[in-house]
Amino acid sequence: MKNRIFISAITLSIASVAAVWAHGGGMERPSRPASTPAAPTATASEGRTGSYRLTATPSREPRANASVRLSLALTRGGNPVTNLAVVHTKPMHLIAVSRDLGHFLHLHPEPRGSGRLDIDVNFPEAGHWSLFADFTESGMPNAVVRVPVHVEGEEERHPHELEVTPGITIDQPTGTIVKLSYDGSALQTGENALTFTLTDENGPATDMQEVLGAMGHLVVIREGATSSDAYAHAHPLEHSHGMDDMEGMDEDKAGIDTPGVVVFHVEIPKTGRYKAWAEFNRGGRKVLVSYVFDVKAALPTTGAAPAHEVMQMYTCPMHPEVRQARAGSCPKCGMTLKQRRM
Repeated sequence: MKNRIFISAITLSIASVAAVWAHGGGMERPSRPASTPAAPTATASEGRTGSYRLTATPSREPRANASVRLSLALTRGGNPVTNLAVVHTKPMHLIAVSRDLGHFLHLHPEPRGSGRLDIDVNFPEAGHWSLFADFTESGMPNAVVRVPVHVEGEEERHPHELEVTPGITIDQPTGTIVKLSYDGSALQTGENALTFTLTDENGPATDMQEVLGAMGHLVVIREGATSSDAYAHAHPLEHSHGMDDMEGMDEDKAGIDTPGVVVFHVEIPKTGRYKAWAEFNRGGRKVLVSYVFDVKAALPTTGAAPAHEVMQMYTCPMHPEVRQARAGSCPKCGMTLKQRRM
């Protein structure tokens, strides 16, 4: 009898526990660990110029005002490019601009081997951006590849149209007044000489120093750029290069050795509205100014100048200080020299 009562009690207890479990009460059931959702994959972008291909892979989706690492993979004909030449102290110059050219960044990715370069970028605004990778592979001509990038953010604004700016502007941080001048009433397709005159309240800027191995850098980009041919990067003429071949050249006009005067020769292949950014160094202080101008089609030549007034020279669009009397390639970057009259 006692055994029967004891067995009944156990049976009742088991039944009660089962009922509690069935209704979700009592002790928590052991559960499997929740699976961690996979991190979203960042979208890679790529661009091509000739046989070059550049792929930009961000560490995460780029967002405005937040640093992101871009990993750049450069190939030619499917093979990694591992022998970039150092041009103006860097193996690659990366220019980032917003769609309306309202923002400008001049960056220098660091090589990591196997054709890969890395750079941390903080895009100041959401929207569509263009990356222009400017590089020279050893033994090859200079090349530029454009890569489009979209930057996320809630403050994305509608792009505004560029308006032509006056030829004089002020770099507020340094108080430098910079005047842009050029021959004729307008810039034309082909090679143009752009002269920048830097002064302040004390007169000509006499404390000019090199920035990245040159007395200045000039980047020119066409409005609505969708390809690499909308981009030009130039460096100024230097006194120490090529002057032996320039008999009869007016050095004052060229801006050579004139305090505060820097002259760039830049090749602009197409008509349109352009924005230019000029970078200088005054005693360790960065000077960055920008201008907007229109480029018109070059007028046909109406007649040849007298032979004694014309000098045919070959110059490098990237390094205008390189000048020679015969056609060839630039010894610095490998670009084909362009013929021009002096």
